[in-house]
Amino acid sequence: MKLIHISTKNFFIIAKLILAHGGEVTSLDLSPDGRHLVSGGSDETIRLWDAHTGRELMQFTPNEGPTLALSYDPKGTRIASSGNRLFDDDMGVHFWDPKLGQEAGRLSGYNCNVTCVAFHPEGAMLATGCEAPGNGKGLVRLWSVGGRVAHVDLGRHAGKVNRAQFIGSGRVLLTAGDDLDAVLTAAGTMRDAGLESAGRPGVITYSRKVFV
Repeated sequence: MKLIHISTKNFFIIAKLILAHGGEVTSLDLSPDGRHLVSGGSDETIRLWDAHTGRELMQFTPNEGPTLALSYDPKGTRIASSGNRLFDDDMGVHFWDPKLGQEAGRLSGYNCNVTCVAFHPEGAMLATGCEAPGNGKGLVRLWSVGGRVAHVDLGRHAGKVNRAQFIGSGRVLLTAGDDLDAVLTAAGTMRDAGLESAGRPGVITYSRKVFV
């Protein structure tokens, strides 16, 4: 990853390349005070950095597979992470204490990998999005994590959920997913069935723009 310092006064840029992980860097998030940076990678580690110097401060080894998502809570006291796991019992969200470097809890009850996490601006709730197993749909779930842990399922995307983000004071939650890919797959299936029934089987290409 690259740490880039920008001076708007003198308009100069200093970029520093950091060999952060033993593989692909898959997720990043900045602490609320801007002092620390947390990164996750395909090497199955989560690392904490000094955001100004690029010095590594701490390393978590959650053994949860390659990291898929990271999110600091608004107070900077917890980091939520999710990873790419093979078994249902291992799928979910881990919480980490960035001062002690220890696990501080977890959320379970998923049958697919959690692909994105986002804390509410007040820190008492966490939104998660999931993969779409098989031909299923990607689930968006909202957790209460301020005291008693509970959740409510908000809806589903036609494909994998890629991003969740609270807006402003947190009254609006935006989510993004692979819905267009699901639409294209369904359209292709219908097209092929129509051509087959008309006695004209074959492969026809078409532009994604017709669906936008």
